[in-house]
Parts: sequence; structure tokens; C-alpha cells
Amino acid sequence: MFEGIRIRRAEARVQLLQLRKAQEIMEGLPTFVQDKDEDEWAAISAKAVYSGADIQTMQEQAEKLYYTNPIAGGLIDTMVNFIVGKDATVTPVDEDPKVAEYWWEFYRENKLDERIKEMVSRALRAGEFFLRFFEPASGRVQLLRFVEPSEIKDNSGTWQYGIESDEDDIETPINYFRTWTVSDGVGKGTLRTETIAAEEILHFKILVDSNVQRGVSFLTRVAPWIKKYEIWLNDRWYLNKIRSVHALIKKITGDVNTFSNNTGQAATARTGQVALKKKIPPSGSVIIANKGTEYEYANLNINATDTKEDGRAFLLMIVCGSGMAEYMVTGDASNANYSSTMVAESPAVKAFESWQDKFAKPIEVMYRKAIQYGIDKKEIPATTKRMVKKWDAEKKQDIVETIESPTSLECKIDFATLISRNAKEETEALNMQRVNGWVSDRTASSKLGYDWDEEQEELAREEAKNDGQERPPEEDVIPPEDGET
Repeated sequence: MFEGIRIRRAEARVQLLQLRKAQEIMEGLPTFVQDKDEDEWAAISAKAVYSGADIQTMQEQAEKLYYTNPIAGGLIDTMVNFIVGKDATVTPVDEDPKVAEYWWEFYRENKLDERIKEMVSRALRAGEFFLRFFEPASGRVQLLRFVEPSEIKDNSGTWQYGIESDEDDIETPINYFRTWTVSDGVGKGTLRTETIAAEEILHFKILVDSNVQRGVSFLTRVAPWIKKYEIWLNDRWYLNKIRSVHALIKKITGDVNTFSNNTGQAATARTGQVALKKKIPPSGSVIIANKGTEYEYANLNINATDTKEDGRAFLLMIVCGSGMAEYMVTGDASNANYSSTMVAESPAVKAFESWQDKFAKPIEVMYRKAIQYGIDKKEIPATTKRMVKKWDAEKKQDIVETIESPTSLECKIDFATLISRNAKEETEALNMQRVNGWVSDRTASSKLGYDWDEEQEELAREEAKNDGQERPPEEDVIPPEDGET
């Protein structure tokens, strides 16, 4: 009876050592308490109206989350890739070659192939971007530079969001107030302030009503759940470490001292308990037990069930808040077949198309400002001659006239194609519909992503060019023989 008590006490001591080891692992583990970042995001997300201080905190947290959390960074990068794609093509509507030449110079000087992507990325991260137009030191076109959103603030406290608006129309800005620190390179800096006229700034904001002066980060709705998922993963990792803490208990039948004498394995008796001083065999060892000896691994009785579905629930909250398909957020399409993926991506495609429409607006404003600057500086003509078709009722045919009109400030913006399907199957299906008289050639062309009028003009040009290049074959000429003329 006493031997059984000793063994149970030894087991209790092993369990105590295990718990102490687990406690060492848990010490300093901040994820077992409320996370500070989670608190801040929860406080921000719970508000309907944001103060200037709230905006600054939100933008700082969003920037940190973007660069440190894979899900947050992946969300923004995926949005940029789907919205812009490889490049966004901006084409002048005006047909004057001088307008196109001036625009492409502006495009190259300001590296718009990368800057447009940065516009989208900044807006999604911070909820807004500020793009400033500068007079060129040399050259014909203006220069674009971003102003950090954190620098748009009024130190006098007069304008809470750093934007002075028309007193009768908050949507019409008058001035932007900029406050920033210029470093001197030795850890100190000089505080500077500047008032920038609204004509020099292109301010674009997202996820707010038109009468709200500052934007809200795309991450605001999903950030609390991203943090919860991060904490859940960390806790699971630590839990697995704790569950791996174990000890090897050797149970014997009979007196411990007799067992020690027979086996040569020392056992030190203490007051009321026995401590076995035998290390756990290394991995891969073969244990040979005597008769009456039993080995048992003692684990912590955590009884933690598999919480895989809990983690997926967090991810689904992120999916709902982002408007993207699940596989776009997780990068894992293993739980979806082709048909379900096509259905799941439809709302996401509509969301991306909506974002493309939104981001087309600041690009259009940028184009208008750039072309108007060229007109004002007389780098491009203020008017353009163009050919227009008019219907002659008497002759019952189109006639072409040349008219002179103001240079157009409009442009055509082409973003990435969102869904790539089987081009051959789609073309064959449209051709069958056209042959049966269900759709017109113009409609079929537009379904395939072509502009009917443009393509017809191009085909006519190519046909005319080919006709002009055709020459009758040269006749074979036989050189004259000697003496012949």
C-alpha cells in the first residue's frame, strides 16, 4: 500500500514539473491577454465619426499591419493586382498627335506605370492619398509627388482635418495645411508648416461619404479579425509546445529498493516520496522492460479539441469584410471545385470592377490637369481639327466635314482584364450566336473586348495599305546574247 502511495506521489511530482515547464513557456506570452493593437483597432472600428487623432492612429496602425501581417499585406497587394494589373493604360480622346505626344511625355516623366499602382495601394492602406503638382524646374510637364497623409494637419487647431473648405460647401476645398519635420541628420529636426492651394493637390479618399473630409483605411473593417486570427495562430503554436511537454514514468511492481538492487537503477528515497533519477531515453531508443515493469508517457491533461473550424471562422469574417473570394484571401483553393470557384468569384469581380470605376476618377482628374497645364503653357494647341460624319438627307449618305473644336480634356482608361476565360470557346459561342442572328457583329466584338468602330477603322487602313503595296509581278528578263542588241 505504501509503495503505491510513493509511486502516486512521484507521478504527482512529475506532473508538477510539467506544469512548471508549461508556466515558463507561458510567461511573457502577451497573446494570452488582450492585444494592444487589437484594442486600438476595436476602438477605431466601433466609431462612426473619426476625429483627426483617430485618423492618424488608424493610418499608423494600418501601415504597421500592412508591413507586418501576411494577411493584411496580401489583401492590399491582391487588390492592387486585380484592380490595376500589369498596367493601367490611359489614352487621350483627342485625335491631335501633339496632345498624345505631350501626354506620353507627362506619363514617362512621372513614371505613371508605377505611380498609379502606388495611388491604389496608398488609398487602400491609409484610406486616401494626396498627390501634389509641382512646376517643373526644366521641361514642359508638371511633376507629381505624394504628400504623406500624416503631414496634412493644421497645428493652429483651426481646421481639424488639415483642410480648409468653402464655408457653404464642405466638398470644395480651398487650402491644405501641411506640417512636417525636416531632419538635420543628427537626431533633431526643424518643424515646418505650409499652406498649399487646393489647385495644387489631388486628394482622393475611399469608404466615406462625399461630405467627409478624410478617408478610411480598407483594413478598418477587417483589422480586428486579422488580429484575432493572428492571436489564435500564436496561441495554437504555444499550445502545441505545451502539449509536447511530457515525462516518462516507469511503474514497477514490488519494493522500489528491491527493484533498484536487482536492476542497478538508482532510486533516492526522500521524506514520503521517491524521485527516480533516470533521464528519458533519446528519440529512437528501444526500451526493454523487466517483468513487472511498465512505461507510460505522462502528458498534460489539456484535452484541447481541434479548433480548425474556429480559425476558418476568423478567415471568413475577413473574407466578408474584404468582399473577396475565400481563396483570394487565404491563397488556398483546395476546398473548392471549378464550378463553386466561378460562383464565388462573381461578387469579387463586381467589387473589383467597382473599385476600378472609383480609381478611374482621380486618374481622369490628373489627366485633365496635365493637359490643361500644357494648353495654358502653349505646349499643345487649344483647339483641334477633327473629322466628323454627318448624314446628308438629300444624298442619303454620310458626308465627312472638318470642324475645329476645343482640345478635349477627356481620356480613356483601360484597367486589367479581371477574368480570363477560354478565348476559343467564347469566340465559337459568339460566332454561333451571330450566325443565328441572335447578336450583331458590333455586340460580339464588344463581348470579346474590342471597340467595333476602332477595329473597323484599323481594318480599313490595313486593307488600303496592303492594296497600295501590291505590285504586278516583274516579267522575267532574258539577258541578250553576244552580238544582240
